[in-house]
Amino acid sequence: MANFNEKINSHNEFFLFADGYDYFIERIGSMRQLEREFDYRLKVLKGVCRLFIQYKDTCRVQKMAGRCFMWAYTSNTIGRYDVRNLCLDRDGAEDLDNFGNPTFDYITGAVLITDKNVYTYGDTWFEAVDLEEKHVVCKAYVCGRMVSKFRIPTEVFDRLFGLKENFPEQYEKVFGKTEEVKPVRVETPQNTNIYDAYELACLMDSNRLCSDFLSSLIRLIGGTNSHYVSKDVYDKSQVARKAVEDLAIEIGISIRNIEDGLHVKGDRLCEF
Repeated sequence: MANFNEKINSHNEFFLFADGYDYFIERIGSMRQLEREFDYRLKVLKGVCRLFIQYKDTCRVQKMAGRCFMWAYTSNTIGRYDVRNLCLDRDGAEDLDNFGNPTFDYITGAVLITDKNVYTYGDTWFEAVDLEEKHVVCKAYVCGRMVSKFRIPTEVFDRLFGLKENFPEQYEKVFGKTEEVKPVRVETPQNTNIYDAYELACLMDSNRLCSDFLSSLIRLIGGTNSHYVSKDVYDKSQVARKAVEDLAIEIGISIRNIEDGLHVKGDRLCEF
């Protein structure tokens, strides 16, 4: 398993997806792709999301140049979105509220976070900071600034990175010791009889199979004709016959031992 902080912060394009779980993390390589993913999730999937963008100083929109902004979209009761806009670099009394929709140009770094996936572009960094029973809590940074926390399901995190490897101290506190617990068989007269009866049924079934197989082998060996059956098959049939006969004898002995044991236990129970 990989260290989360090293793998996810490699700054190489990647798509991390755990089979069987509807959650993924993707580092994308262009602002146009980021815009497409944002539009698709907002307009087609109509999902709740948070978008954080740090713009370059050369951004043509003057009030956005060199600043970091957040757009938080939440669905309302009439099937539309409530949008919260926030400038994270607000300077004093400067009015930067209600600055409109995001512009996908002149971006230094950006993170798009939904309940089921995370998209990252440019100068971004992530950190796994806490382990809970159902989620791993992570922090998202854009250009060195911590902009938001998000959660990855523990099953997904374990598949992709390994919970024990990334949280060696917290794992036992959250999930307890993971030593394999061997089932304990409690011997009582009732369940002992049940186990013995089950074992007897299995042995008797195996005995019947041995008998049928042995009969087939005897017919094969007795009717062997050199024109149809090779000497190799004949020799192996003889070996198999001997093995099955020995097995049948052993099974017969086991059956008798169990039957005798059941009779003894029955007599003891009657004495009480």
